[in-house]
Amino acid sequence: MKIQAQPSPQFEAKWRTYTAAGAAAAAAGFVGNAQAAIAFLDLNDIVVIDVIDNDPTPTTFSVDFNGDGQAELNIGQNLNGATHWDAVFIPTGSATQLYGNLPGGFLYPSRLAAGQSIGAAAPFNPVPTGKFGGYLAWNNGYSNSKWAGTPGGPPATGFLGVRFRISGLDHYGWIRMSVEGNGPPTPNAITLHDLAYQTTPGVGIDAGAVPEPGGLGLLALGGLGVMSMRRRKGAAA
Repeated sequence: MKIQAQPSPQFEAKWRTYTAAGAAAAAAGFVGNAQAAIAFLDLNDIVVIDVIDNDPTPTTFSVDFNGDGQAELNIGQNLNGATHWDAVFIPTGSATQLYGNLPGGFLYPSRLAAGQSIGAAAPFNPVPTGKFGGYLAWNNGYSNSKWAGTPGGPPATGFLGVRFRISGLDHYGWIRMSVEGNGPPTPNAITLHDLAYQTTPGVGIDAGAVPEPGGLGLLALGGLGVMSMRRRKGAAA
């Protein structure tokens, strides 16, 4: 069974309302500091794993930071024989870039620690032409992989840094996630914990930063709800 997660209509409506309100407050000067313009969402530990061998399409979770109906990126896994590979896919035509390096012409997203700065000075790169995406893990991981967990040990947990555009202007965000090691029962499974982005264009965000207590972000989050899950059945390998 392949599992995909998508926002519910109720979530999308409230998320759009919140992000629009945050941006308006920042533009009007109601936001006293950068923290107050942060939009945050708890993803409730959504798990992404593909169990259909030789699947023509990866199992993915689409991330739409600002709720405009256009995904900035897709985080997914594909199973091919005994090989599980995890990657961040950027939709065609999207200007989204990932915090990471390009050894050998391949993009390997960094696994950031809490507090690391995500902004204009960070090493953001697009997915190179002809490549699948930003490579997180391939079984036990290549030497440049930052997200491969230890088989039989703890998962690799950290923050993915993202730069994307809203109305042609750069915004910065993070996604906190974990990647299991290449072993049973869920080899290389990706767990998505939460995400946030800076609603003010051009302003950076620290990995793990959330709205300040009593700020617009926390007030708006009441009743946002959780992501709904859609299951698509398929032939097991």
